Amino acid sequence: FRSKEAYGRVRLPFSNPQKVDLPRLTTRLYNRFEDLVFPVHPELPRLKRDLMEAGATAAMMSGSGSSVFGLASSKTHGDQILAQVQKTYNQSWLVHTI
Repeated sequence: FRSKEAYGRVRLPFSNPQKVDLPRLTTRLYNRFEDLVFPVHPELPRLKRDLMEAGATAAMMSGSGSSVFGLASSKTHGDQILAQVQKTYNQSWLVHTI
C-alpha cells in the first residue's frame, strides 16, 4: 500500500465523521513508547501531568517523543490550557486538526 491507500482504510472511532466523540477517543489513546521514554526523560511525564492539571481532556507523547500534546474540547478550552502551560513551558502552541 501507499500511504494514501493505507490511511484511506483507517476507520476512526467517531460516531459522526464531522464531530469527534472526544470522551470515546480519549479512552483509546495509548503510546507504548511512553513506557520506554518516560523513565529516561522525566520532564516528559511531568509535562503530560501538567497538561492534565491545566484541564486537558487527555494528554500523551506523540510518536517516539518529538512532542507531548493535550486535547481540548474547544478553542476556548484550548486557549485556557495554553495560558496555564505557557507559564512553565513557553514553547507551547495551540493547534487544531484539519
